[in-house]
Amino acid sequence: MSTKSPPPAQGPRLRWTRNLRWPLAVAAIGACLGAATIVGLRAAANGQRETSTAQGGARVAPSIDESMEARRLALFRAEAAYEAAPGERTALAYANALMAAGRNDDVRRFLTAERSAVLDDGAREALMLEAEFRIGDVAAAKARAAALAEGPYAAYAALVDARLIYAADAGQGAAAAERLRPAFGGGAAVEREAWLLRARIALDEGEEDFARAAARRAKDAGASEARVDAIAIEADIRAGRLDAALSMLGQRTGAAGDIDIDARRLSGLVALKQGRPRDAAQAFDSIAFALEQTPRGDLLRALAKLAGSDRATAARLLDNSLRRAPADWVARDVAVLLAAARWLSDPAAGRTPLEETLTALSAVAPRLGATRRIALARAEGDDWAAFEWMRAAADAETGEGPSVDAPETAIAFLLGEGAPQGIDDPLWPKAEDLAAVRRLVDAGEAAARIEPTALAGEIVGSAVDLAIRAEALLRAGKAAAAVRLFSLSADRDPGAASAARGVWRAASAAGQPEAALPALRRAARLNPANVDVRLDLASALEALSDIDGAVLALSPVAADVAQRPDAAATYIELLAAAGKSAALVDFARAVDLSGDPMLAATGFAAGGAPELAANAYRAALGRNPGDGAAAAGYLSAMTALGRRKAAERFLSRLAPARSPANGGRLEGMVTPSPYDPPELRGQADGEASLETDSGNHRDSAQTGRVRAW
Repeated sequence: MSTKSPPPAQGPRLRWTRNLRWPLAVAAIGACLGAATIVGLRAAANGQRETSTAQGGARVAPSIDESMEARRLALFRAEAAYEAAPGERTALAYANALMAAGRNDDVRRFLTAERSAVLDDGAREALMLEAEFRIGDVAAAKARAAALAEGPYAAYAALVDARLIYAADAGQGAAAAERLRPAFGGGAAVEREAWLLRARIALDEGEEDFARAAARRAKDAGASEARVDAIAIEADIRAGRLDAALSMLGQRTGAAGDIDIDARRLSGLVALKQGRPRDAAQAFDSIAFALEQTPRGDLLRALAKLAGSDRATAARLLDNSLRRAPADWVARDVAVLLAAARWLSDPAAGRTPLEETLTALSAVAPRLGATRRIALARAEGDDWAAFEWMRAAADAETGEGPSVDAPETAIAFLLGEGAPQGIDDPLWPKAEDLAAVRRLVDAGEAAARIEPTALAGEIVGSAVDLAIRAEALLRAGKAAAAVRLFSLSADRDPGAASAARGVWRAASAAGQPEAALPALRRAARLNPANVDVRLDLASALEALSDIDGAVLALSPVAADVAQRPDAAATYIELLAAAGKSAALVDFARAVDLSGDPMLAATGFAAGGAPELAANAYRAALGRNPGDGAAAAGYLSAMTALGRRKAAERFLSRLAPARSPANGGRLEGMVTPSPYDPPELRGQADGEASLETDSGNHRDSAQTGRVRAW
């Protein structure tokens, strides 16, 4: 995530066809990107008037209503000027005024109307790109940026592309920074925005010095003092230097007629950091028209609303953010906070919504998702589930980013490090839980301390404590000592499936499968429906060459095993090794009903039922004509039935589908499958004959009354 290289002294310069009109359009767009004029601190917090001294005397900071009225008046004047003298400058001014008023849909309509023909094509495309970005039409903006990547607007296209990358996922700061490089040679209007975005990325990643340096470069490129100061103020807020931030905010002055968007946003950040979410929400609401057009602006408002117990509004704002950036881990983490607040306030509603948000978070941020689940398991009093998620968090401790004992959360990303007062984070793991994860991550060091006691006499600690120590030993390669600790853990909590399974993992690594049998048998007896425990027991027995025992271990949960491909494949191998053909065919039928014809075909073939195997293999080919293993299995099964020629004819028609040129798809023909009506199947094979009324090979698998075709 981190990008440590210093800002380049000079960005790369691009070559393009000379076009004297492009700087004018980009300059107009650049004006739209910046903050509006400035306002005093008190007005930034509550929208009231306040006088402040500036060059030329006292000025009055307007209210939000007055500011929007001023923008509407500016828009009216810009439109009137354009109607009176339609030309490139007046058209650009009109588009600029529309954007300043937040009317981006109107910008698109204007640019597609015939009256915008005074603009050259490049200027129109660049303005359209900015409008699409602000609206949140990511696909259209991406396509337009790609189209502008060559020519006079290439630098601006790179800037918007970087903004799109940054807005889509907070974890892509490095990628956004890399995409910015061409923008540093695009003239002052684009270059200053590129440096300000680079400063923003550095702030998010905790690189304060880099952010301040980038802000200075933005100033050199023409950024206003107010926008540069905003970077320094936010750096102070994120670092907890609130007095310094408030002092700088209090010195901001500006012209009447507009609000200081940056000042209000920063005042809201201070309020959140101080534990005043309602004041923060008020500040953010006053600039909602601007925040909704910026990356994670709605998330700031959602966090303030959530902290202020306005969950309905928080949910609406969060939906807006997720619609624009479904892969953004910050948005996903805020969704977890919202779901956790609802679950804790109304446990009777169940934890399913919270579980769904945690799953979505884990998909984009595995380490953070695991640490959130640790806290959830603790809140529910399930220490063993917490242990399993500690293992998951330790497994995720790879790559760049904060360590697992201090993972970055949405709150930290948006407000900086440190726990803000008054903002509840109910699913933040306890320090001792994170310390346990750290022990697993640093297993070598932990093992050096634990191993001597693990091989000694009685060991103090709960069953879960012992399991954590055993896991550290196992990860450090001290398998024999891990067997002892996991066994002690299982003795202290005989019904704990995690402890018994830990014994097997350690015993397997130590080459001592017999050591796991007592714990696994006891856990299977106390948890008769636990498929994982029974799979481990079967594996231990198989390692000891007790194939019949392994089959018996899984037979009580065969129906559940059939629903899990990996487990089903293991059971098929065991049944085949035990020579239990009838049981194997029955199990293959269950696998077939679960919707896995290829695995079912393997079972039928191993069970000596070639006709059923041929039907299932052909079903697999119907789903994936390019599956070579299915084709080979079908040919083998049909050969065993004395029908090799019919199989070869069918496979020859299927041959184009297995050609890489066709991408595994058939061209110009329909491949009959076992799910087709009987008459179509007869036409396809030419020699097929059915002895059942059903056209579904699953029925035939149950009755055994179908002839393979």
